[in-house]
Amino acid sequence: LQRSQPPQRVEKRPRPADVEAAEFADRVLVLYRLRQARDAAGLRQEEVSAAVGRRQTFVSDIEMGKRELSVQSLLALSRALGVPPEALVRAPSDPVEVRLHDLTRSAVLRARNEGRGPPLVWEAIEAGTGREWRYK
Repeated sequence: LQRSQPPQRVEKRPRPADVEAAEFADRVLVLYRLRQARDAAGLRQEEVSAAVGRRQTFVSDIEMGKRELSVQSLLALSRALGVPPEALVRAPSDPVEVRLHDLTRSAVLRARNEGRGPPLVWEAIEAGTGREWRYK
């Protein structure tokens, strides 16, 4: 029997700042839309969590950007909210969404140039929409 060679380590190259900023802005926009859909449906976090079989902190952590949103979670939440998944992940369309996306992207680039990490999701949403995001 021949011994197989250990896999070669591939060095991760740093991602370009503009790609990282755009991806973060896209994530913020999806979380903003989830919250908007929940508010429009008149549902509390507890009700949405129960519909997807999770704890209330699951929805809270997603809305605050503390938890990554998997495809399965996105689909479950969209069903619970009665919104098609594509409505949550489409390109920004209305002026608030465009402003939110642009401001978030700019904030991430500025933070990276200053040697800091990206802003917190809820801070980006509050800055981009002018609305309080937490504790709702």
